[in-house]
Amino acid sequence: MELGSNRIHEVITHPNVTNRFELRFHSAHRLERHMEITAVALPDVPGVHGTVITAHDVTERREREVELERRSLHDALTGLPNRTLLFDRLAQTLHRRQTTGVAILFVDLDGFKSVNDNFGHDIGDQVLIEVARRLVAVVREEDTVARLAGDEFVILCDEVEDPALAAELADRVVATVSEPVMTERGEAVVGASVGISMAGQNADPELAVRVADQAMYRAKRSGKGMYSFSEDETPVPG
Repeated sequence: MELGSNRIHEVITHPNVTNRFELRFHSAHRLERHMEITAVALPDVPGVHGTVITAHDVTERREREVELERRSLHDALTGLPNRTLLFDRLAQTLHRRQTTGVAILFVDLDGFKSVNDNFGHDIGDQVLIEVARRLVAVVREEDTVARLAGDEFVILCDEVEDPALAAELADRVVATVSEPVMTERGEAVVGASVGISMAGQNADPELAVRVADQAMYRAKRSGKGMYSFSEDETPVPG
């Protein structure tokens, strides 16, 4: 483990000043380790006349901190980004200068209450996990799929100017969600109602999601397996 020339220079040129910092390195087994370093130059101290360095392995503490941060930003059941992370990413996306447009798809499951009532909440959780997996599979790698609450999901797609592309994605969402989910208690079937809003640069994130939510409710009132744009009068079958 090396302190690095900048750190060494800082320690040597500031004698009798305790420096604390953290270093990250890989062990012989290629495992990442985090070390908390304390270094102080003591050139005038009898018996020392040099620099004293102590190192403490803080890997476990750092891993706990990272895990706590991950949990605070991700849904515990599905592992998807949660509401906090969704709105953070949406705000950053809408305020990036290079964005040309953002498509927001608000997805609500049809018939999910019946699954819980007929199969139990444990099977309902399995369905939510499978739906999350399917949604991630039908979007682009750079898109965000988040679980907002309950059986509500939001898909965030950057660099989408053409509403037709958002409609194509809504079709895929409706199709993949409607496929039966095999469980130990039989087939569980749900559908999806999708609301779509197209947001431009500097749009308000909360408003953009709320508009998609309203479009979803319009689609749901028109029947199952439908999607609706925020400006549409008539929802479209998926």
